[in-house]
Amino acid sequence: MLQGLAAGAVLLSSPPAAAAAEPPTPKAWVNFVINVQNFRYLSSSAEIVGKLCDLFSKAGVQGDFYLTGPMVQRYAQSHPEVIEKLKGQGICTHNRPPHPIFTGFEGRLRGLSGEALSSRINDFETRALDLATGELHPEEPGGFALIAALLGKAPSCVAVPTRDPAIKEAACRWYKEHGAKAVVWTHKAQDLGDSPFQLKHGLLARPSDITIYQWTARGEAKESLWWNRYRTGEPSTDGQPHDYIERQVESWKGTRPPFVTALIHENNFTRRGKDPWTYTFWMDAEKSVPRSPPFDLDASDPSRPRSEAEQGRILQAYARMIELCAKKYTVVTMADIAAMAGL
Repeated sequence: MLQGLAAGAVLLSSPPAAAAAEPPTPKAWVNFVINVQNFRYLSSSAEIVGKLCDLFSKAGVQGDFYLTGPMVQRYAQSHPEVIEKLKGQGICTHNRPPHPIFTGFEGRLRGLSGEALSSRINDFETRALDLATGELHPEEPGGFALIAALLGKAPSCVAVPTRDPAIKEAACRWYKEHGAKAVVWTHKAQDLGDSPFQLKHGLLARPSDITIYQWTARGEAKESLWWNRYRTGEPSTDGQPHDYIERQVESWKGTRPPFVTALIHENNFTRRGKDPWTYTFWMDAEKSVPRSPPFDLDASDPSRPRSEAEQGRILQAYARMIELCAKKYTVVTMADIAAMAGL
């Protein structure tokens, strides 16, 4: 019995064995995930996303950028050059408050079912969302539909960050009908055994055997986010992401190559501490008590800027990780993984 399988999960076959004429099976499949969400510092967000696109392009690989409708709308208005760069990358989508497919903000969807629920989800994935009010601008495109239109392809993978099972299922069904192939079912590594491909409400659950974002390095008492180790200089080798990936892949005991997920948010390169918009949408730093609209988009900011030197060190570490994976492993997007699963 495989661990980590939810009841009723649908399994798809593992990747077929490589034929003689095919390239050799890689040591690992690596999926770079960049969550894009920093509307409080839009120019900073656009700059770092542009730099990341350049790093992937230089290495001849693609990262998966998880975009929100409001961020893409703002990029299109103020930083169209970033939209052009993103067209060469993997495109995915996720939601952030006050979108109602997010835990604590489901009020505009809760209580609906069937066609009424699907229709309302359609509204929020085709119309522009007002971050201050949580309302929609019916005459302006937004959401999933806007991302697909501006980037030239439907997002391959979606995140559905609500704990409401009815909303989660209805959202997955809507995304599948509109071109999505996969869903972020968990951010943690799982024991997927020999069957890494599982369907959740018709979408492939993003497979992840190894995650690259936090671990305990030498001299640390607990796990640390790797980018926070670069505040005053270079950390020890075992605290650096490229070294951690190598060690994790080399110690992999599975009968197939592992799926590695390297996760970061674009604001992690430029700011430390809590998310800059925390007090816009929540009463507390732990994000346990949601605020009600109208939301203050200029609420006090609990984050702090990183120095230019620190930002440079983090970016260099990320570049080393991309270069290593491009040379030693196979870098894939969720569109690639979905194709491997036959979707």
